[in-house]
Amino acid sequence: MLNIPYKDKEKQNKYQNDWAKRNRKKISEYKKKKRKKVREKVKEYKQLHKCKICKESRWYCLDFHHKEIKSKNKRISRFVSDGASWNKVLNEINKCIIVCSNCHREIHFNKESEKKHTIKKSNFFDRYF
Repeated sequence: MLNIPYKDKEKQNKYQNDWAKRNRKKISEYKKKKRKKVREKVKEYKQLHKCKICKESRWYCLDFHHKEIKSKNKRISRFVSDGASWNKVLNEINKCIIVCSNCHREIHFNKESEKKHTIKKSNFFDRYF
């Protein structure tokens, strides 16, 4: 059984809030280190992949494109900056394909063109999606 300092929820919450106030710097440093580790793992992940369309391999040129907008919770960068665990970030990455920034723009430009002009899907989409 857990040894909880207070059985009363209000007292427990006050205790936790007080502890957090006293340890703000420690908490901030912990979160900063955690974000840095996850950011490094995202970089390593990108270094192992190439753009699905043009085969660009420079990791800093690569983006994550969500295959299905309905399954998107939020941007990968938002998960990292919010301090999500690597497992949560990886779960979101698995909903994506990796494309370079130029191809990513092309994808979104073509999607917007379709919406605005109700044109037939381009060959670009037929080849890759």
